[in-house]
Amino acid sequence: MNTVLKKIKFPEKFLIETIWSDGFQATIKLEILRDNCPCADCNEERNNKPKSFIALDTFKPGKYLIKKINVVGNYAISPIWEDGHESGIYPFEFLRELFERHNLSNEEIERIKDIHKKSKNN
Repeated sequence: MNTVLKKIKFPEKFLIETIWSDGFQATIKLEILRDNCPCADCNEERNNKPKSFIALDTFKPGKYLIKKINVVGNYAISPIWEDGHESGIYPFEFLRELFERHNLSNEEIERIKDIHKKSKNN
């Protein structure tokens, strides 16, 4: 794949949007990005976790919030999460597949925004 990531935006603090050189544009929840972190530690955790088990770190503050994103050469990004996790390198090809698979419709984005707005008001 020769498409290149052109731009990353955060339309909300819990969403990430990408724009690609071929015009493809997609938005996903940051939770999807983090839960698919390709680093060795996260892969091991995913592969060894029983399916019915909810990890305590699921509720770790900052787990699904990005502090900063570093570009790695011309082929990847490396997010620094607010909980301190920073070892995941997301190659553009992997990132593109993730955004294609989990792209949210406008209706889904609005529903998620409403849910977050309601949870803030409670």
